[in-house]
Amino acid sequence: MAIKRYTASADNTVVNAYEPNLRTRGTGANMGEADILETFSIYGRVTTSSQELSRILIKFPVTDISTDRTNGNLPASGNVSFYLRMHNAEHSKTVPRDYTLSVFTVSQSWQEGVGLDLEGYKDLTVGNEGSNWMSASNSTYWTDANDTLLAGGSYITGAEPNGVGPNADVDTEIYIFKQTLTILCWREVPILQAPNPMAWAPMQMLIPKYIFLNRH
Repeated sequence: MAIKRYTASADNTVVNAYEPNLRTRGTGANMGEADILETFSIYGRVTTSSQELSRILIKFPVTDISTDRTNGNLPASGNVSFYLRMHNAEHSKTVPRDYTLSVFTVSQSWQEGVGLDLEGYKDLTVGNEGSNWMSASNSTYWTDANDTLLAGGSYITGAEPNGVGPNADVDTEIYIFKQTLTILCWREVPILQAPNPMAWAPMQMLIPKYIFLNRH
């Protein structure tokens, strides 16, 4: 069984969580240069119905992967599996007993950015390169195929018409995890979100991360 490893070329955490003042949401914040990634869902912290979300963006060298397949270095679709491997970072927060992550393919280009602040969300994209909850870059909002503005990222939630997706190896997956986190999923260009309105502490993940594949 052959294994080939590809390292992520960019990543970012985007949030609509409240800043420490509990009045302003950090939707304009960028965390592309932070040393960890973070995903969470917090419910009812500000009002009885308020929800705060954090999502993870990860970019892989898809062009290189495609070239390797064209050159015969990767098997054809259906004969290979892609795995995204990340590790839980130690932190002081209480972790949930279990949780669900949904993994989607990002449907438009985005910028990593240079932000660092995962606590106060003070590193705004204004005037800087980077993506955030509202924008894919410092010049482009998240939008769907009809140019409708989106919040929290633009991603594909299922197969395209006739059952043919943008990439035969990529489709929506939902994963349920217990305390031990090792292998998350297989994806070439994923966005990770915690979709359920359940209150649980952040899951922080170390960098670097990578994907590897197994020949069937």
